[in-house]
Amino acid sequence: MLEKTFPYGHSIETTRHLVFFANKLLDLRHLTNLFPYHFLEVQQTHSDILITHRPTEVSEKQIGDAHSHQLHDMALLIKTADCMPIFITNPDSEHFLAIHAGWRGIQNQITIKAIKKTFSSFKKLNVYIGAYIHQTSFEVEQTVCDEILATVTEHERPACFFYNDKTKKFHIDLKLVLLHHLHTHFPNKTFEFTDLEINTFNDFNYHSYRRDKATSGRNYSFIVKKKD
Repeated sequence: MLEKTFPYGHSIETTRHLVFFANKLLDLRHLTNLFPYHFLEVQQTHSDILITHRPTEVSEKQIGDAHSHQLHDMALLIKTADCMPIFITNPDSEHFLAIHAGWRGIQNQITIKAIKKTFSSFKKLNVYIGAYIHQTSFEVEQTVCDEILATVTEHERPACFFYNDKTKKFHIDLKLVLLHHLHTHFPNKTFEFTDLEINTFNDFNYHSYRRDKATSGRNYSFIVKKKD
């Protein structure tokens, strides 16, 4: 695996796939000019919908927050501004998977549902996670906290949040919740993680909706299968 950092983002390249996480310097127009792929974008609505593109399909803007493909040079786009961009592959599978997972996506377990439909028979999965809002910056009301924590066991919950006495808010560790989901639903699978470990709220190279509100743009990320 080859990782490179550029002024405009971060790439991860394997023998079969390229994953690219752009920062705020690359909008969609610049991204499509920089890379010679056909980009597929979905209409993200914080749902748990997976779109499985047919081999000959090049249509765009279907409603969903996860999508998969199997052909080379078809780049699956995800756009985020605090949510978690997740890409999943297996070296023996023709399919590759792109997921947009905010707190609603984590709570609705979109990643679990997408894996079950795309990689149910594969024992080892590679998971790539880009920049997203980290626990120290992700504060929510108790109702949201309770919704998210209801998806993990009582034993797992204490490690997934902390309470801020000054702000009276709860801070959720979305990645830890995701990890609990993965290990609970797929005890016989092995996951190999690559995480940029970048907090969008603190890193001004990235868009953050919680930090910038309505003036925030979107961070674009994609995965593509390379030609053999």
